[in-house]
Amino acid sequence: MNASSAQPNYAPFVHLRVHSAYSMAEGAIKIGKLVDLCVAENMPAVALTDTRNLFGALEFSQTAAKAGVQPIIGCQLSIRRDDVPTGHGNSGRAPEPDALVVLVQNAKGYANLIKLVSRAFLETSSGEIPQVAWSDIAGHTDGLIALTAGPVGTVSVAEGAGRGALGLMPLPTMRAMSWPSITTAASSCRVMPSNTTSAATA
Repeated sequence: MNASSAQPNYAPFVHLRVHSAYSMAEGAIKIGKLVDLCVAENMPAVALTDTRNLFGALEFSQTAAKAGVQPIIGCQLSIRRDDVPTGHGNSGRAPEPDALVVLVQNAKGYANLIKLVSRAFLETSSGEIPQVAWSDIAGHTDGLIALTAGPVGTVSVAEGAGRGALGLMPLPTMRAMSWPSITTAASSCRVMPSNTTSAATA
């Protein structure tokens, strides 16, 4: 095998769920340090999925691309619990929202993600966590990949709370929205050889 056909010695997986210092009280790593670690560990790509914001998207994209790391823009959205529309407890506050991680595939997906994040901040009642409903997401799934797994994920939370028995499981709802892809991968994707056509989730 000559040098031109040699495969890069990449790390065997890519992180698809990373919170940076832009996720208050959830992440501490700065963008530059994240990219440096990816380069040091031979990771070909990494996803930034800060909670409810895209504050670091531009810095992340530019820094990662300059270092030769494929930036994957994403976000951990908060999903409104429509099964409890009138709130709960003495305060009448809505219940804590579920979480859904989405990754951008292309320019259309980035535009849709911007719309969803903006809607969460602009249309959520004062005092509540910025969030969107499934009805807000419908029609804005083009170019986005949804990750459903994780202990605070919308599927796991619904299942643990017994909402599945009430016909309120979110996975069927998600599948009806024409997402380009839905995966139960919690936080990583295995890197496959370049002659394969897709990546296998783990």
